[in-house]
Amino acid sequence: MIRPINNNTLTSGIIANFDRTLYDAFNSAVNKGNTQAWKEILSFILTQTSVAIAEKSDFVLETLINLPTFLYTTSIKKEEVANYLVNAVSVYYKSMSLHFKSDSGKSELIDKHPSIFYKFYGGVLSFYHYLIFHQDQQVLSHALNEFNQMKEEEYDYETREQIVNLVSSGTEGQKKEIRDNATRNHIYGITQRRAALGYFSWIVYLYALDKIDRPKFLFLISKIDIHYQYFEDLLEDIIQIRKREAIDYLGFSWWDHTDRESGIVYSPPTVYDWILYGMCFLLLKGEMPSFSIEAIIDDSDYIFLYDSVKSLLEYFKKNIEKWQKPLGIAGVADLTSEERTNQINEDLEERTRRILNVFERLKILHDKYESSLIASQQLDVKLVNEFKQRLFEAWKRQCTIFDLFSHFHNQDVVNNSDGLPYLGSKILLQRFKMMFVENHYQQIYGSADLGSDVGRRTDGAFLAKVFNQYAPELPVYDNIISGLDACIKTLTDNKIIPDLIIIPPEFIYQTNIREVPDFVEYSEASDIGSIGAYRGIPVITFYSKVLSKQVIVTSFKLAFSLDIYEDENFIDRRLHIQIKQLTAAEIDQEFEKNKANWKVDEKGLELTDEQAKIRISTSVNLEIWSRARFNIRDINAMSIFNCIQPVAHTHTAR
Repeated sequence: MIRPINNNTLTSGIIANFDRTLYDAFNSAVNKGNTQAWKEILSFILTQTSVAIAEKSDFVLETLINLPTFLYTTSIKKEEVANYLVNAVSVYYKSMSLHFKSDSGKSELIDKHPSIFYKFYGGVLSFYHYLIFHQDQQVLSHALNEFNQMKEEEYDYETREQIVNLVSSGTEGQKKEIRDNATRNHIYGITQRRAALGYFSWIVYLYALDKIDRPKFLFLISKIDIHYQYFEDLLEDIIQIRKREAIDYLGFSWWDHTDRESGIVYSPPTVYDWILYGMCFLLLKGEMPSFSIEAIIDDSDYIFLYDSVKSLLEYFKKNIEKWQKPLGIAGVADLTSEERTNQINEDLEERTRRILNVFERLKILHDKYESSLIASQQLDVKLVNEFKQRLFEAWKRQCTIFDLFSHFHNQDVVNNSDGLPYLGSKILLQRFKMMFVENHYQQIYGSADLGSDVGRRTDGAFLAKVFNQYAPELPVYDNIISGLDACIKTLTDNKIIPDLIIIPPEFIYQTNIREVPDFVEYSEASDIGSIGAYRGIPVITFYSKVLSKQVIVTSFKLAFSLDIYEDENFIDRRLHIQIKQLTAAEIDQEFEKNKANWKVDEKGLELTDEQAKIRISTSVNLEIWSRARFNIRDINAMSIFNCIQPVAHTHTAR
């Protein structure tokens, strides 16, 4: 049930519908009962396929390689034809594998025409994909035996042992080079092994979906020769198959478990998911292959594999009745039903724990390797400066108060910061160093919000100063206009001319202040960010938790003053930002302070002291602050009220 067998394989053009002509001729001979004719046509197709392979003709091979699958799908109901096709084509595939396994064939694969080989195996797998449902079990058994004989035995043992010995003794770079060379020199054996793994995994997946029954499943998995002596081979195969799905590796991405109606949107099965069914089944069914952590080459996929494998193993545990016989977990027969169930569950739990332990180690291995690479690098000045600029811009958008003092000319710039409060933060940014290194660089989205937060808290510090020193109990008004008019009158009666109104940002849309005659809305924000003016007095908002229902009417110039420290090395002379990597002493100090937290990663996996300290070393220290002091010059130059029902139903007369 390939989706549908990629119609591009029935071609036209330079060979003028050659494949379509052969397809039609074969079906015509079958329908007329002309056995000799359709056998000769099949023989001709297989012969010309061999010629295409020998002549390295990609186009002709691509045209012919899927024809046996087309012929089989149209002959399934004709038992004699279907059985003959299965026997003949499977024998042909095996004979062609001998060419690829020969010295000359290997040389061609490595140096000249690997695409020929991949097209050939794509055709092999598309044919065997349909054979899963072949009715004649004896014929199917013979075909699967031919498939098994395509295996290259020598790679699995002596040669692979030599590779493991070399790999386990080298650095990460040397390991990868040795692995790549081994893959290149044994491309046939590795590809056949991956083909077998994919085929086996698909069968396990079909059984999981109840597309084949248990007897059929048990028969199929007993006939496919798949064995891994080394765990790193299985791991490498899984990763490469998953990563190469996008380029239709061996045709796997076209496989489906049902026919799909044309024109209907659906989500087909993805190789990225179903290939893991075979891997988990193999690991649950038998002993873990030989495992050497030193021989494993790091890969980012280990992060996702741990979660995927954990989820899939939970599926097997929840459906143990379905899987206990195929997995060989039966329990002792003479136990009671309850004892036998407990024994089966304990057996499966032990197998599951052993598998998860391996993938847990792989995930930690990747984290340690990547963290070590990040920790070993110096901070990139360009990346640091770019982040500083983003922090500053975010701070600038939120920090309103300094611009107000500049606007009203009631600030004093001091040359000595002694005694001035810090308005900002000194914090450890955990695992942030990845943003400031060239290799393994990774953006942490939303990180500039740190600047926004400091800006809001700076505004909040000013408001907190105001509310802490404003002695009168705040009057309460049921609408904003009544409160504004009362406060303005209080100030003007005391010969104070208000020059600023501060409201919570929600009041812009919660009140109808924009609709009253005395409010003029600005089409563009003013230099102090005011949204408009009420009775000629600018109205601004502060995004601060300190300001909720309070409204401030003030003569800002008379009421407040600011002492601020400026430095030509600061950004905009007012904001200090410094990013520093941790020293060895700081790493040890942080570890001892938060040991329990650092020794467990985000997934709850336990780390050693060394691994925890490597993670700490991928953090940075951030300082972002200004030095300033807000002063209350005249408490009587402001009037504040609470507005509990902000909607103004009427315009209060003055």
